[in-house]
Order: sequence, then C-alpha cells, then structure tokens
Amino acid sequence: MKNEIAIIGKSVLGKELYDYLLNNNMQVKIISRSDGISYERETFKKALNETKVVIWASGSYKNKETIWQEHVKNVEELVNSLRK
Repeated sequence: MKNEIAIIGKSVLGKELYDYLLNNNMQVKIISRSDGISYERETFKKALNETKVVIWASGSYKNKETIWQEHVKNVEELVNSLRK
C-alpha cells in the first residue's frame, strides 16, 4: 500500500497525529529514531520514496543547546532528501 502521509517522529504530537489519521482511513506511516531509523538524507530518500505529504513531529525543546542538532539539522536532511 502506498503511503500518502509520513509522520517523522514519535513525539506525543506524532503519535496523536498518526492515530487520528489512521482512524480517519488515511494511508499513513510513522518514521522514528526509536525504531532504528537514522535521520539522514539517504534514509529519508528510501523511507519517503512514495510519500506525498511529510509532517515533522519529532523532538522536544527540553535542552536549548541541542536545538540545532535535534531539529534544524535533521529537518535540513529531510528537506534535502525530498524530490524537487
């Protein structure tokens, strides 16, 4: 089955979105580091090959010193992995 929507991250928001979309008969998958997926460009390319919509729902803001590594850098890898 082709996944129309991919949610990146199993944060509280990510899990809630996943459940909501799945319960509304949407084709959705969730991608998370907790499942052994690395947030790197090539990994995103493979995981998102057939996906039309990507929702970033990963991470938290508990440690402000790691915002770059945890969020900006990973989102940059995601954006650079998507088809132009």
